[in-house]
Amino acid sequence: MTGRVRVAQLRGRGGGFAADGTSGRVTLGRARWLGDSDDVLVTAKTSGYFEYGGMPVLAALTGLEAVRKRPEMYLGAKVDDPRLPGQALWVVVRDALGEVPVNPTLAVSVVVESDLVFSVEDNGPGLRVDPAGPRRAPWATEALTLLTGGPRGALLAMVTAVSSATVADIWRDGQHWRQWADWQHPGPALQLVGSTDRHGTRLRYHLDPSYLGARAALPDDISGLLTNLLDDVRDHVALTITDARLGRPLDHQ
Repeated sequence: MTGRVRVAQLRGRGGGFAADGTSGRVTLGRARWLGDSDDVLVTAKTSGYFEYGGMPVLAALTGLEAVRKRPEMYLGAKVDDPRLPGQALWVVVRDALGEVPVNPTLAVSVVVESDLVFSVEDNGPGLRVDPAGPRRAPWATEALTLLTGGPRGALLAMVTAVSSATVADIWRDGQHWRQWADWQHPGPALQLVGSTDRHGTRLRYHLDPSYLGARAALPDDISGLLTNLLDDVRDHVALTITDARLGRPLDHQ
């Protein structure tokens, strides 16, 4: 069950918790913080509707289907809103700019390959590839496929939800890893490609034309789309934007 509620009791971020409401005690399965507020995204194991504090909570959805059913809750635009592809790109760029630099300068490269295909690469430490917990998938796999996917999770999974294919190339601790995914399931298991002296992550998304519609496209003005992110770029961050549709770099800071 998915919705925003204000909880009275909370036990553990990202794990199980219980909330007391006027309609009785409701035990919920997963929670994710929404910013610094007391609002959380709630996922319960039951279906239908319940009330918390007299407020109805939305009907149950599971996995990335929740994003596809209500993208405005996650990406800020409805499925028929022409801004949705741009919002998806914006989310991935924002995530990359939050990486912890390994070098003195965090380099983030944005490449728009076509109207519905883009990649975002950073030279941070790379997505984690160790298991996220006992009997769980690697962190990188969960980050792309679960809304509670740990470090760098949720945001990346939201964009996987509106994509027909997602590929992550990860360079970490001397090894090159690759993970495929789509909105319905992870692809093949996280694969070791080989050794490397690089570090960082490249995320390539092919937004789903069957979901977004034949006329959907990333905006022509990518710099304008990312204006507020460009304004927040720190001195030790270099952001490069290239739109292959134009054949030239747009911005370099």
